[in-house]
Amino acid sequence: MPVPSVPRRSRARLPLLLTTAAATLATLHQIRLARHIVRLATPPAHPHTVGDGQARHDIGWFGDSVAAGTGLPALDVALPGIVAAELAGFGLATRNLPAAANGATSADLAGQARPCDIAVVHIGANDVTRGTRPADVAADVEAFITAMGQHGADTIVVDVPPVWVAPLVPDLLRPIVARRTRRISAALQQAAAQAGGLHVTLRWPLPRSRWRAAGTDFVADRYHPSSRAVGDAVAPLVAAVAGLAARRSGHDSAGNGSAATGPADTHRAPPQSTQHSCPSTS
Repeated sequence: MPVPSVPRRSRARLPLLLTTAAATLATLHQIRLARHIVRLATPPAHPHTVGDGQARHDIGWFGDSVAAGTGLPALDVALPGIVAAELAGFGLATRNLPAAANGATSADLAGQARPCDIAVVHIGANDVTRGTRPADVAADVEAFITAMGQHGADTIVVDVPPVWVAPLVPDLLRPIVARRTRRISAALQQAAAQAGGLHVTLRWPLPRSRWRAAGTDFVADRYHPSSRAVGDAVAPLVAAVAGLAARRSGHDSAGNGSAATGPADTHRAPPQSTQHSCPSTS
């Protein structure tokens, strides 16, 4: 049986494709190495209650360095603390239960799981730089949402941040990193939709020019977001957590005989998405 011949055009493109693939892997490896040149501390992880509302909600923080506060002096000025402070301004008391870890990928989520009322997952940036298959990310996150739901928790999946705008990423290779970021982002959205989680996109400060963000939006390694950048980004997440907290409070009151219509299985609610548009990176 004759072996099918490879079209001439495809043969001509093969070296280019191989070169591009090799450059992509080399770039992602360089980014990982560069992040270790400036060693950043991660704040101590301990439960912390913020606010004095009548009903307290336990918020579990899972995923990677952004949720862990890497590069920042304390969790109070990192994602968990900033969100809790915003919620306290609305009269919502929360107890932060930090479980995220610097360097975590989607495969690490299963080991972080613990009981809480609302689980917030910030994951994906390390999957971008390590070349994780989007299908594997989707499977890991979907399994985590399902497991948390079986214990009565609602889960919010925070979209992967725009990794390509970090000053650490070489200019010529930002389009490659942007494409990988979009694929991981699509995987996170798919997982949330399939498992009944809530997908949220933060309002990260994007650059005025096409690729590079301001240096003040990052800490010393020029990769992790600063407290200022996190504070500018959190509004959609605060709204999502507040909405779930209100629903849970209403369901709890209904179970205690209030005038509400009755409890509902919130972790199996129809898929929702809280998103904000970003400039195209194609």
